[in-house]
Amino acid sequence: MRNEMPLTNITELEYILVAIDYVSKWVEAKAYLINDANVVMWFLQKHIFMIFGTPRAIISDEGTHFVNK
Repeated sequence: MRNEMPLTNITELEYILVAIDYVSKWVEAKAYLINDANVVMWFLQKHIFMIFGTPRAIISDEGTHFVNK
């Protein structure tokens, strides 16, 4: 079993998560149906950490995804 987010109709996708490398300006962007902390963590783990390694810092737009509850 592959560890991936469930597929959905592309017309239902409402949110785009974007990560940009500060030095190289490399962009990773993925569209998602929902926009919550679990989706952001999954995006970071699968599309950033596993490919590029753990970054020294993450700079965010201070969205609610990064607010500890």
